[in-house]
Amino acid sequence: MAAIIPLSAAPAHPHPAARGTFVESGGMTQPAPAPRFSRTAATIAMPPGGAGAHTREALNAWGVQGVEDLIESGAAVQA
Repeated sequence: MAAIIPLSAAPAHPHPAARGTFVESGGMTQPAPAPRFSRTAATIAMPPGGAGAHTREALNAWGVQGVEDLIESGAAVQA
């Protein structure tokens, strides 16, 4: 059996740290790109967007109706 650790502690745990499971990008720790291949290194093209940075685009891409109403009512946040 293995211990269960909180997600916030996972990047500092020796096993994920040794495997390069997490990376730092734009001041945020996030999972490394997957899958990882031996001859083609994955890269992060840009840092992650802040919370709500792409809400409108994501909701529209998913076909959600009434996006502007959701944002105006506060049900969805667009930063």
